[in-house]
Amino acid sequence: IQLSSPRAVISGVAAGLGLSWVSGWSAQDALKLGYIKAIPVKGFRVERSFYLATRTNRHLSPLTKAFLSFLLESK
Repeated sequence: IQLSSPRAVISGVAAGLGLSWVSGWSAQDALKLGYIKAIPVKGFRVERSFYLATRTNRHLSPLTKAFLSFLLESK
């Protein structure tokens, strides 16, 4: 089955349609309420890539520059 959003996937899992892979952040409310449960997979680690987008030819504030510097140093 293909669903359009993480919330739809979580609802499908809670309804008994199967199991799925979603982010912990997306599932945190359903996990706390007991609608679904997390199943750890031993020895399996998932990493995600995130991208930062800014407008070209736009002045960045000192705070934005500091945040950008922090992100780039945290790789």
